[in-house]
Amino acid sequence: MKKVEGSTITKKEIVQQDLGNELMLYDAQKDEVHILNGTAKIVWEGLVVGETEEQLEMRLRERFLIGKDRDLFLDIRNIIGEFKEKGLVKQ
Repeated sequence: MKKVEGSTITKKEIVQQDLGNELMLYDAQKDEVHILNGTAKIVWEGLVVGETEEQLEMRLRERFLIGKDRDLFLDIRNIIGEFKEKGLVKQ
């Protein structure tokens, strides 16, 4: 198992606030707020602790009761791509 590409969080200035099913990220350097939905929250939390794509997939399947017929790797990569675009994870 390999770590998720782009899994390094870029800034220590990101403040997190758990909102239950969502997560708020505040980037103090850019003075920007990001609200993550439940899926993106799980991916973010996994990146913070260095989980692999396989671990993220398993957590998402368990949390949202998603069947094996759905390919979650594309969803995970898209979420990470959005994090990269916003400068939250390294390119």
